[in-house]
Amino acid sequence: MSDSDKKKLVGYGLFLIFIVIGAVFLGFYLNDSQDGQDSNGDRNSNYSWETDSNHLSKTEKVSNITIIVDFGNGTIQEWNLNLMDHYTTPFDALNNKCDVGYDIQKLGGNSALFYVTGVNGVHEDISNNMFWLYYVNDNYATTASNAYQLEDNDVVRWVYSHPVSDQ
Repeated sequence: MSDSDKKKLVGYGLFLIFIVIGAVFLGFYLNDSQDGQDSNGDRNSNYSWETDSNHLSKTEKVSNITIIVDFGNGTIQEWNLNLMDHYTTPFDALNNKCDVGYDIQKLGGNSALFYVTGVNGVHEDISNNMFWLYYVNDNYATTASNAYQLEDNDVVRWVYSHPVSDQ
């Protein structure tokens, strides 16, 4: 691996760590919980993914999406699916097949970014530096999973792992 590639990986890792730390602190600040509920246990009564301008700007449908979930313990699950009604992001693909825990980082207006904190009961472990990362077509994604637009035939791989710079 060239020095340039190593620097790029370190840069991506630092970026991810910054995003994770920011999301955690912002999540505490906004008092959102791990499953998209507010502090009263209500489903984010002041936020709706269905009316989020980010959601509504997504492609109406994508086909032949492969989703792979690697739990980091040898357990790997895989599905092939079609996504529609503007639910066409890596978050939507994962949420279609798994029980997903997530924090919401609210932006201006009625828009937000989702940070995945758990999949099927396997939750991030900050003390051991283990988080949910995702890749699209073997490329590490550096944007929120609900903001990334999938295309037909994409392969989304969710991995429970150390941040990229630690690997």
